[in-house]
Amino acid sequence: MNFSRKKNKYYKHRPKVSFRRSKTKSSKRKKYRFAIITILLLILVAFYYILFLSDYFKIQSIQIDQTRIIADNDLKDFVFKNISSNKYDIFPDNNIFLLEKENLGNLISERFSEIETLVITKEYPNKLKIDITEKYPLILWCRMDECFYIDKRGTVFAKKSDINDSEYDEKFIKIIEEETIEEETEEEIAEEKNIENDDEDIINNEIISDENIENDDKKNDREADNKVFFTNIAINDKVTDEDFINFSIILDENINSFIDFNVKYYKTKGTKTRELIAYTDKNIRIYFDATEDAITQLSYLNDFLSGGIDDSQINFLDYIYVKSGNRIFYK
Repeated sequence: MNFSRKKNKYYKHRPKVSFRRSKTKSSKRKKYRFAIITILLLILVAFYYILFLSDYFKIQSIQIDQTRIIADNDLKDFVFKNISSNKYDIFPDNNIFLLEKENLGNLISERFSEIETLVITKEYPNKLKIDITEKYPLILWCRMDECFYIDKRGTVFAKKSDINDSEYDEKFIKIIEEETIEEETEEEIAEEKNIENDDEDIINNEIISDENIENDDKKNDREADNKVFFTNIAINDKVTDEDFINFSIILDENINSFIDFNVKYYKTKGTKTRELIAYTDKNIRIYFDATEDAITQLSYLNDFLSGGIDDSQINFLDYIYVKSGNRIFYK
């Protein structure tokens, strides 16, 4: 018996796999991928070059608001100098995208002590705008034949010789800081007389004068406390405090309302003494206490000048001492 195998009618129609054809398609895909990656890399390189290395986004101009103290050219030269170097030899500082505004602002503020506030704005593609508020010179502070402008915090920010006075219409308060002790007031003289009288009593009673030495020491200590030894002032030095400045401003703004003569300038023996002396055009020195209210002291002064002394005597006054509350000492 013969058995014959039935052939699968679908066998002859089975597709034949061509390995050569499959290999060709895979090769083309790789080529496409490589081409796409290459194009993307070229685009990234071009993008990087345009953004960070080309001159298009390189800072080329700096706009600065008009300043009264700082010279524009000095500030521009300083900025260009500090953005001309490269970070890590790759990223240029003068690129507007990579510029660190905060760091640049700190450098500018350290270099130019005249600046109160500073705002840096990037204006694309290649411009910087710097808005500056300069410190307002409230007081002209003089020490050792040099005068400086100080701000509201008592910090020196400019030499008088470096600023053209004609740029300012305001009247500045001039305070001269003295190292030497001036004439003693009546209060101090009276205290010394008491010490001397005590010494005389001790000598008359033939008591060994150890206390005499002690009294002399007290007197010397008192003079040493009042005497201040100064050094040269440098920019950014703090020469006084805000309380002393505020007192000086209030006093100067109101003093002409209480007296009929003008103040030429003020002196102090160092702000630790808390004493401010007004020198007037009548050659009268008026002593004020910076720890007390300025208006109250001016009121006492006005009462004294208007009722406590004759008008004819005012021109012959040497000093008026209003530091001790409502008690006035004068000579």
